[in-house]
Amino acid sequence: MGTREICEQIVNDGKEKALQMIDEGKKTALQKIEEAKQRAKEENKEILELELKRIREEEKREIEIIDMMDEKEMLKFREESIEKIFEEVEKRFLSMHENMDEYDTFMRRILEKGRAEMGIFSKKHMNRRDIHVYGDDSTSEMNIAGGIIFESDDGKKELRMDLETILRDNRAEMLKKIEEMLFGGA
Repeated sequence: MGTREICEQIVNDGKEKALQMIDEGKKTALQKIEEAKQRAKEENKEILELELKRIREEEKREIEIIDMMDEKEMLKFREESIEKIFEEVEKRFLSMHENMDEYDTFMRRILEKGRAEMGIFSKKHMNRRDIHVYGDDSTSEMNIAGGIIFESDDGKKELRMDLETILRDNRAEMLKKIEEMLFGGA
């Protein structure tokens, strides 16, 4: 085998090894994303439980008064109570950036997920505060509370991982969980 063939073999072997490493890296990244999603769900549950614990005492006093109300007033009370707790959760979620460790973990998780789904060269949109920490040359400023909006190079595909969209997409599920926690799902 000549020098040229040996060089070509080395290059081919290197390409194969690089592809293997990329595949392994993708698998590891996807596994970490799944683990991070699970941790995030657990953290969100903890936040809800803390808020509920604080509000339950207040709710107990109000429930005693409500026992005298008719069914229509009771439904209105339930809806207002659920909405009140959701607003607290929403407020804490949208101000997540105030806890830098929690917010940094969240941002790094969605950066990994977005890059895995949209490609490493996708365009990113963030708020001004986040661009300075997590942005790069493909990042532009957008008026969002936090998180990232990914856009494919051709602009045809978008992956919204901004705080507002996450809340909006999970609102119904969160309201149901709050109702179950407050009223036993009845």
